[in-house]
Amino acid sequence: MEPEQAPTNKVKAKIMLGNGPHEVKSPKPNPVVVTTEMMLKNDNRSESINE
Repeated sequence: MEPEQAPTNKVKAKIMLGNGPHEVKSPKPNPVVVTTEMMLKNDNRSESINE
């Protein structure tokens, strides 16, 4: 994945959370946020391995 893609995903997740208050009431977690968190964890692991 390209480094430029990570910040874009963060922004999208924040925008969706901000514009979708109804999703907070949903018992199911937002799949976009979960996916973003998993991607961020993978990115952190990659950075640790590279360093």
